Amino acid sequence: MTTQLKHPFQSAKADGGDATLVRPSNWNAAHNPYLDKTNRSGVTVNQYDVVVSDISNNDSFLRTTTEADPRPAFIVQDATIADATAGNVMGSGWDTTVNVQGNVTRGNWLITSTTTGRAKDSGVVGTSPAPKGAFGIATSAYAGGGAGTVTV
Repeated sequence: MTTQLKHPFQSAKADGGDATLVRPSNWNAAHNPYLDKTNRSGVTVNQYDVVVSDISNNDSFLRTTTEADPRPAFIVQDATIADATAGNVMGSGWDTTVNVQGNVTRGNWLITSTTTGRAKDSGVVGTSPAPKGAFGIATSAYAGGGAGTVTV
């Protein structure tokens, strides 16, 4: 799943000859609302892994094995992001696929799990106040047990 923004106004003008300027085709293109963050976890992370803000480094993230980690969570969007390398992550508030551990009920809040890179069902329905460490609501379900993915 790819989340994209598209401008509501579509320009009918043709691009000018100067490629160093913003052109109508740039304006018309879809844009990804990703954040550029550096992986400080010590290992490569994978697409759709759940990571948390590294409060010791600017614009960085770490892996976590803390259930309901209260730090801001992000979802990795690149295929992989090597350690000490910047890459694209998605912040809260956007629909994206996320790696999960265990069954997830659609409509429940998600929290970080004790399995690195995975979210888990908090057991709290999304119409209730968010539990500690919640970062999104599952908009799809997973019933396969073990490792899977849902949309959040």
